[in-house]
Amino acid sequence: TAASNFTAATNYTAATNYTTATARSTAKERRQSGPRIRRSIGGTVRDGNVKVVIRVRPMLPNSAESNAPTCVEIFPPTPPSTQHEAVKLKGRNGVHDKTFTFDQILPQQVNQSHVYQSCVLPLIDSSLQDGYNATVLAYGQTGSGKTYTMMGNENTVPQQHRDGNKDETEESDVFDDWGVIPRALHDIFARLEEEKNNPNNQSFKFEVNLQCVELYGEEIRDLFTTSSSKPTTVKIRDSGESEPEVIGARTVTVSSHKEAMHYIMRGMSHRVVASTNMNAVSSRSHAITTLKITQWTQQNTQQLTRPDDTLANLIVTAATEKDQVEVRHSKIHLVDLAGSESLKRTQAEGERMKEGININKGLTVLGRVISALAKQTSDRQSLVPYRDSKLTHLLRGSLGGNHKT
Repeated sequence: TAASNFTAATNYTAATNYTTATARSTAKERRQSGPRIRRSIGGTVRDGNVKVVIRVRPMLPNSAESNAPTCVEIFPPTPPSTQHEAVKLKGRNGVHDKTFTFDQILPQQVNQSHVYQSCVLPLIDSSLQDGYNATVLAYGQTGSGKTYTMMGNENTVPQQHRDGNKDETEESDVFDDWGVIPRALHDIFARLEEEKNNPNNQSFKFEVNLQCVELYGEEIRDLFTTSSSKPTTVKIRDSGESEPEVIGARTVTVSSHKEAMHYIMRGMSHRVVASTNMNAVSSRSHAITTLKITQWTQQNTQQLTRPDDTLANLIVTAATEKDQVEVRHSKIHLVDLAGSESLKRTQAEGERMKEGININKGLTVLGRVISALAKQTSDRQSLVPYRDSKLTHLLRGSLGGNHKT
């Protein structure tokens, strides 16, 4: 009996070791042959739909005046091992340095135009030309420049309510400081109008619908409200397989960059902003601007296929056959998230403290959602906690759907 037990135990141990070794070998082969999954704040990148770009903010005046050393060091990509750029965050006295890799890193001297051209313009191209949905998320600590990146300088944005017929000096002075949202709207309408005025495509039509909401705590508010008091509270509704929709928020149809910016600037004036020890104009809510673009192109299905076709035959055939209409729908989310903050550093109290706690809560859930998405593979699907926060529930399509983000 002892011998039998010993033999059985030996066989079991050998089988267990073999199974473990086989599992490790299979996992190793899967890692080598399968798609690489990179951990980052941007979520899963196995299909190339999500890219993460870091923009380094210049030093604040008080830091620059005190000759404070920079704590950020950027390393270019080193092919062929990686195509991603690395950034090192330096600890105190060279201790606890941390290095991270991202798709692209923009140093502090990069201007607004470069940010838009390198990061956002490819998304606009995909949306207009191929009908892809797109999302731009500005994420970071409070005071890191998210609203400046998305909107630009608040003193120059109102001057952008004019379009066309500007002299070159005026155009360059104002345009240099535009953020992602004004530049995207400018490009979208310029290209749609260009297509509409194309003599070879006279049947082209388009429609752009605009919506702007803020997420304050766990309350979704319509920033296009006509009320003079506070924005109207709206709700999220799931619509089957498609993305969640905001029910009750006002949607406006806009026909030009000027008109769109008029609504957006009026909406942003309703956004909750307050002063803290870390940021004099701290956004206390997440702002989500959504563009829904529809394009119609009418195409004649009749083609000259035989040499003996005559003009009369073509006219008769074209009159009897129905034309084919191509309809292209796309959605673009432009999101300015509220910044994460430390209550110890902001020294917030009362209402400001509650706002900070809600902001950090939503961003924590965002991190959990991204982490869950990054761990998913074709043979391993884990539960993604979209519904733990209204922010992630609303942005479900941007994080794990069919958006290019």
